[in-house]
Amino acid sequence: MRIKPEHILFLMLGLLILGSPNCSEPDPWENACIQDDEQLIADYNEVDRIRSEMVQSFEKEFEIEKLDEIKLNAFEERAIEKIRDFGEYVMIYSRQDYDSAFRSQAGEMIFDLFIDNNAGINIDLTNGKSEELTLYGFMEQLDSCKYDELIVSSQDFVLETPLHFSRDSLYKGEVTYYDKIIGINSGDSLLIHSATNRVEIIAKKVNKNFGDRSNLIWKVFLGNIN
Repeated sequence: MRIKPEHILFLMLGLLILGSPNCSEPDPWENACIQDDEQLIADYNEVDRIRSEMVQSFEKEFEIEKLDEIKLNAFEERAIEKIRDFGEYVMIYSRQDYDSAFRSQAGEMIFDLFIDNNAGINIDLTNGKSEELTLYGFMEQLDSCKYDELIVSSQDFVLETPLHFSRDSLYKGEVTYYDKIIGINSGDSLLIHSATNRVEIIAKKVNKNFGDRSNLIWKVFLGNIN
C-alpha cells in the first residue's frame, strides 16, 4: 500500500504535538542508536562515531558529479511520484473543512515539489479561458476557489524524455500524464480541468544540511507544467 501525503502530514502534526520532550525532561533517546544487529548503543561517543560514519556514507552517495543510469532511473520514478504528490497535496489544500495549519503545511509541500516558485502551471481552475499561470498564480486560484474540495485524478504516466545532462549542469527530462480535476460544492460536481499535461522534470544539486555542515546533493524537482 502506498503511503499517501495526507498520512505523512497527519503524522507530522501528531509528532509535533505529542512527540516532543518537555522543557524539564531531556529526550532519553537523544544519544541512543540501534546498530544493524539490533544492539542498542547509548554511549555518547560511540553514537557520535556511528552518526558520523552514516553521514559520510550519505555524502559520498550524493556528492557525485554525474549520475549513472541506475540513479537517473530512480530520480525519474521519484519525479512521477512527485507529480502524484502534487495532485494529492492540491486535494488536501482545497479542503475547506480541514484545519488551517494542516492545509498550510500542504501548501508549503506543493512549493517544495517545484524547481522554482515561478514555474509555469498551465492548469486553470476558474473553468474559463486558459491562461498562463505561475505556481504563485495557481496557488492564488486555489485560495479563491469556491468549492468545498477538489478531486484530482492523475494517471497514464509516460516518460517522454529520460533525464539527460544539459549544458547548465542539470539533468532534464519530460513526463506526460492525464490529469482530471473535479470541483465539489454542496454535493454537486463540476469538471474543471481535463487534459494531458507535459511536465518538466529536473535533477539539480542543492544544499543539504548534515548536522553542522552542508553539502551539495542531487535532488529531483518538477518544472513547468504545460
